[in-house]
Amino acid sequence: VCVHDLEPLGQKILLEREIISSVSFTNPDSAIAIKLEGSTFCRINENDHVLLNVTVPGKNCKTAYKIAKSIDDELQQYLQFASSVNFGYLTSDFNNLGTGLKIKYKLHLPSITRSGLIEKVFKDLLAQGISIKYHHNEQKTDFALGSLYDISNEFSMEGTEEQQIQKISNIVENLIYTERKTRNELLAKMP
Repeated sequence: VCVHDLEPLGQKILLEREIISSVSFTNPDSAIAIKLEGSTFCRINENDHVLLNVTVPGKNCKTAYKIAKSIDDELQQYLQFASSVNFGYLTSDFNNLGTGLKIKYKLHLPSITRSGLIEKVFKDLLAQGISIKYHHNEQKTDFALGSLYDISNEFSMEGTEEQQIQKISNIVENLIYTERKTRNELLAKMP
């Protein structure tokens, strides 16, 4: 469906659900293909020609990758993607060169936030090539609404898809462990 053919309310709903981005409104050729239940979609002609997104609940990144890979394999039978032996997939965003794989987790980190450890977490993750951003904070203030954060790989050129999945999965497991440990420490200090 062409994004410009959607009614304004439909556009707003898809934008809020992060199925389309604001870039869709500037390109008259942008389009979207959505699987009925909404967990899988494909953006067309936004920042890149094709962006495939698969969302699964929990920490099941490998399942999401298998779904995305099967769709990618099917698309490659009909489309030719720009690629290079040295750089992998060629995209308009340098960070997406290589595998083109962007892995994102949404984490609720209230204890880490409340304890003041979040700044250290930001620095540690950035040093490892991992991005952490405030989730759904349109005002761009210095806090995450509801202590929700998006954790994602910064670059897709580092290693294979499987190595990238393993790296970020390990980091997320460590963050969950730290969140639980910090929560227990905060609870122990309460009267």
